[in-house]
Amino acid sequence: VIDAATSESDFDLAELRRRPISIYVAVNQNQLTTLAPLLGLFFQQCVDVLGRDLPGPDEPHQVLLLIDEFAALGRLAVIESAMAFLAGYGVRLVNIIQGLSQLDHLYGQSRDSILQNSSVQVFFAANDEATTRYIASRLGTKTIRTASRSDPGGFGWATKTSGYASRDLMLPEEVRQLKKTQQIVFKEGARPARAKKILYFRDRALKRRLMPPAPVPSLDLTERRTSPPWNGIPLPNSTSPADDTGTTAANLTRTDEHSALKEVEAMGLEIVSLMAEESEADTCLARDDLSALLQEDLGR
Repeated sequence: VIDAATSESDFDLAELRRRPISIYVAVNQNQLTTLAPLLGLFFQQCVDVLGRDLPGPDEPHQVLLLIDEFAALGRLAVIESAMAFLAGYGVRLVNIIQGLSQLDHLYGQSRDSILQNSSVQVFFAANDEATTRYIASRLGTKTIRTASRSDPGGFGWATKTSGYASRDLMLPEEVRQLKKTQQIVFKEGARPARAKKILYFRDRALKRRLMPPAPVPSLDLTERRTSPPWNGIPLPNSTSPADDTGTTAANLTRTDEHSALKEVEAMGLEIVSLMAEESEADTCLARDDLSALLQEDLGR
């Protein structure tokens, strides 16, 4: 399946800033861990291509690189380092995680670097302690007026005193109790804000932009399952001289093909894979040897 999905492409990452393009990479939840290395490679290529040169006059568009379930992909060193400079290359990066404890687990002390390079941070109601403490500490404190009353008892007079004290703007337990319709936003150079969430199905502008899912073409795996192991290796054509038995590649029957296939399978696919590591001259020699071997088997 991976071979079929990655064998060809109808888009070029170098075109992302030149014309409007939307690329969706969707993976089933139960396959996320298995395909994490492949997804990491894709984002590595995005950063390499987009961070190679500054945007030119023919690249007017900015790129939004949105990674949902960011922590599920494991530690992405390329994203960690690219967050510091991608904005200068016209790329905005959005990482979505369940809580800061995930960043602590994967990135350790580098978590602070990731947060510092995030000019806008949006938090919903959080359950893990690391996130609630971070939000409470970043919100800062406020000054409140306090009042106390003393009752000496007996026939004495009761007294009241008032004063001022510092208090967290929101305590960690208050962060946990944040309503589902609310969010806390931190923006570089601005005060924190508690705002309402924008729900796309209730927002007119977003509803107008809502489109049905794009059709996903099915992958034809039949050819890859049935293609012989020597696929890509040119066999002698009909004009090839016959061997001692008078058999040529053009005269292969289904029975002969099956016999040759069994022979190559018995030899193992290592013959084909090793050829990729050889030089061009060695590869041509290996192809001739393999063709001769097939003809010799068919001749027997």
